[in-house]
Amino acid sequence: MSLPQPSRRLLFPVLALGLSLLVLAGLELGLRLFGAAAFEPDPFVGFAGSHPFLVKVGQGNEARCQVNPRHQPFFNEVSFPAPKPAASYRVFVAGGSGALGFPFFEPGSFARFLQVGLDLLEPGRPHQVINAGGFGYASYRVARVVEEVLNYEPDLVVVMTGHNEFLEKRIYGEREQAGPALIAVRSCLDRLRLYRELRQAVTALRPSPAPLLKEEVAWEKYSRDSRQVALTLDHYRYNLEKIVRLCRERNVPVVFLTLPSNLKDFPPYRSQHGKQLSPEASAQWEAHYQRGLSLLAESDSAAAVLEFDRAMELDSGYAALQYARGRALLEQGRPEMAELDFWWAVQLDAWPVRAFPEMNAAVREMAARGAIVADALSLFTAAAKDRIPGNDLFLDHCHPTLAGQALLAQSVLLALAEKRVVPLPENWRPDYQQAARRYQESLGQGFLGEAYYRAAVEVGVNMARPQEGLGLAEAAFRLIPDHPKLPRLLERLRQEAAAKAGAPLPEKP
Repeated sequence: MSLPQPSRRLLFPVLALGLSLLVLAGLELGLRLFGAAAFEPDPFVGFAGSHPFLVKVGQGNEARCQVNPRHQPFFNEVSFPAPKPAASYRVFVAGGSGALGFPFFEPGSFARFLQVGLDLLEPGRPHQVINAGGFGYASYRVARVVEEVLNYEPDLVVVMTGHNEFLEKRIYGEREQAGPALIAVRSCLDRLRLYRELRQAVTALRPSPAPLLKEEVAWEKYSRDSRQVALTLDHYRYNLEKIVRLCRERNVPVVFLTLPSNLKDFPPYRSQHGKQLSPEASAQWEAHYQRGLSLLAESDSAAAVLEFDRAMELDSGYAALQYARGRALLEQGRPEMAELDFWWAVQLDAWPVRAFPEMNAAVREMAARGAIVADALSLFTAAAKDRIPGNDLFLDHCHPTLAGQALLAQSVLLALAEKRVVPLPENWRPDYQQAARRYQESLGQGFLGEAYYRAAVEVGVNMARPQEGLGLAEAAFRLIPDHPKLPRLLERLRQEAAAKAGAPLPEKP
């Protein structure tokens, strides 16, 4: 029985369309099975990165993976066999400088403590914990690293990211012009290997303008902008979701750490007034603020809080004011209220380099998407004096002490045990804590002194906080008094701290 004429006319285009789709599906499958596809772009800012994080050295079973020389300044030295050893358990740790282990680097990173814990608690199984943390890396760069390390047969990926989200200036113009619907479509297309290969080929034929974000991290002092904050938080959540999806596609469990930071003992980096004040109101605000600081220095915390409250009635958007009020409340014995002020100070910082509460909320949301959440923030809170993390667990604003790094690893082990991803014996924590202490002691005071020296340079000089840097330099001097560069650094930081203490407040907008 022959088809009616109209049906015959439709048959050819339908068959042609079906054959075309079949060919495209075959190409996509071939690229997934055998091709080294382009990296998935970021629909928010167009960042993908054309240079891999890792490069292979050697051939066959002797091949090893190392950090690409182009990216070496941002990473620890990494070297591991490209073919995964039989029966081994391979873990990649990704994130920013906290994951990298600054200022201790790999020997003092939580990746190393995780190795110590796994070797102790799961004996007989070879564990390989590879530190892929990048100095200054924000979540869009971390997602790119995770995408790459998934090619090297990981059994687990561990991610701690969030402190660097405002480190680089981002321009979201492309996202605004495209709109959320088009961004969603492009995000779906970017998951196709064929689309990414074609897009890369077109880019190569017709070079695009300078990228919005370069391969190398470029620090810029950020100024607070509520609209930019909202867009950055959206981008952060997208990157977490992307990491979960990439790991799920490879059937690799992923652990996200919540993000503790130094709330109690590290003031905001940069403060700006939240609104324009008249000359008279500005003078009143400054008088209340300065009087509150003087009263706090005299340990009259109750009177200091009253002065800070009067200043807040005029303008509550100054980060240093919120921090000072938190210190006064803590001195009064009101830690719960003090903690709220410390968090506000973090959020009001005009150069925010500590994760916001919304970021920790986003991390916890990933549990509903299939990720494992290691609640490091809760462990740090429980371990800290006054239940507010400070210098007892941190060297600066967000980089933990060695004990803090051990605590980060403990949070990962706890999450793995709860989800039964790694079988750990009952009552394993005391054994892990003892092993972690032994490992810390094995590093020696010379190692610690050098780490404190590096932190003092970073905080006191590079980040222009001489008072905080001075404390770190003095700690280094107690450990390594013969260090040739320490006396000069100490003198410089003492002079700059004294000059800053007598400096007037920053100009108001």
